[in-house]
Formats: sequence, structure tokens, C-alpha cells
Amino acid sequence: MKDTYISALAKQLVEKTVEKKIAEAVLERLSKKDLKRLLFYLKKELVQKQVYVSSVDKLDLETLKTLQSIFKEKEIVSISDPDLFAGIRIQDNDMIYDFSIKDKIKRTIHSLTQTV
Repeated sequence: MKDTYISALAKQLVEKTVEKKIAEAVLERLSKKDLKRLLFYLKKELVQKQVYVSSVDKLDLETLKTLQSIFKEKEIVSISDPDLFAGIRIQDNDMIYDFSIKDKIKRTIHSLTQTV
């Protein structure tokens, strides 16, 4: 099956615009190679619809509301990461916004080693 068809199928599966019976019939007929490509495109589609937010503690309601107002069309996925020390890291597709203490320390160390 062509990549364009597999990509379109992945998009329809994520958006739930394809009937369940049709999806099952198509999935049963895909080769192993096509199934792997479908998984690749499914992951790509899901990443475009989600924003990953890492923080030390669970996000409070106010922070969640703020993030949802910024990323209106996307699902906020909260990830607990004690290595951040404090602050948050936001990943939207391939963009990473790092507001963590860990990142500030890393940049400070890098800056100090560059000047020495």
C-alpha cells in the first residue's frame, strides 16, 4: 500500500472519521511492513495533537487552564519528572520550551566553561 494511503488512514483513525468496520477490514489486510508504517504515521498524528508538559509535581488547575488556553486544539499530557528540580518543560511537536531549574543550571555551566 502507498504511503499516502497509509498516512491518510492514520489521520482518519486518529480523528475517528472512519467507520470501525471499515478500519478493521483494512487493518486485517495490511502486511507487516504496512502495519509498521501505519504505526509510524499514527504516532506522528498523535504527537501533532498533543502537548507534553513535564514538571516535578502534578500540574495545578490554574496552570492546566493556562496551558489549554495557549494550546487550544491540543490535549495536554502531564508527565512527572523529578529530575527537573523545579519549573516545567513543554514539548509541542519538535519545539521544546524549557523553563526548568535543571536547564538553567546546565546553561549556566555551559556559559561558564565557554568563558574559561
